[in-house]
Amino acid sequence: MATKDDLNRIARLAHEAAEQAAQGNLLSLAPLFQQMQALGEVLPGLHRERLEESLARDAEIEAGFDNMPV
Repeated sequence: MATKDDLNRIARLAHEAAEQAAQGNLLSLAPLFQQMQALGEVLPGLHRERLEESLARDAEIEAGFDNMPV
């Protein structure tokens, strides 16, 4: 049967493994985010000056849904 020290060691190792996995996920997603930002600057689509107008319209639509009964 595992002792309390063994369980603490296992918990500590599991915590360290989870932290390493989280850091690895962030590192792997950073280049993807940078590529998406670069593509957003190059590809045609929603222009920055129309973005605020679009966000305001979306917020108005969402505000109407917030009052709907479940």
